[in-house]
Amino acid sequence: MTRLVVCFLALLYAVALEAKTARFRAMWRDDPATSMVIAWDQLSGTTPMIYYDEVDNGQKAELYKLKRKPDQVVAARGLNNHFARLSGLKPTTVYFFVVKDSEGLSRRYSFRTVPNLPTERLSIISGEIHATTATPRISANTLVSKYAPFCVVQWRYDGNRHGPGMAALARRLAIHHRE
Repeated sequence: MTRLVVCFLALLYAVALEAKTARFRAMWRDDPATSMVIAWDQLSGTTPMIYYDEVDNGQKAELYKLKRKPDQVVAARGLNNHFARLSGLKPTTVYFFVVKDSEGLSRRYSFRTVPNLPTERLSIISGEIHATTATPRISANTLVSKYAPFCVVQWRYDGNRHGPGMAALARRLAIHHRE
């Protein structure tokens, strides 16, 4: 019985240490070779900080050489969006990052900066989201992931961007980008 209680408490402790973050996005704002904006939905927890580095330090935030607080927080359409503007990055480099907050640590994610040479190829996929159900969106994202582009630009227009249900739609679209 004692072992069962200890195992339960260890499991509860491990679950409690995970940051409540979701829907991560890497976006270009300035020079895509040397900067990146990381955005995420902060579901709960306070004082989030993004830790990043060229070295994959996994779930050990203290080993990442660089860190940054969110530059902007925007609550919109049911999302609590946090934006951290990372600059001074190296071109054609993979960066790894985690977000640590008062509740724990997020999963480890990564992004890649683009080349800074005009002779290197740059792949970008762009298109409009027409699908109103999840299945076509997930299929399209699966197809796009096989090409491993530097960036995917999608836009959506259905004539009603501010009507009822837009918060739920924004959450669903963000989830389907990952699948």
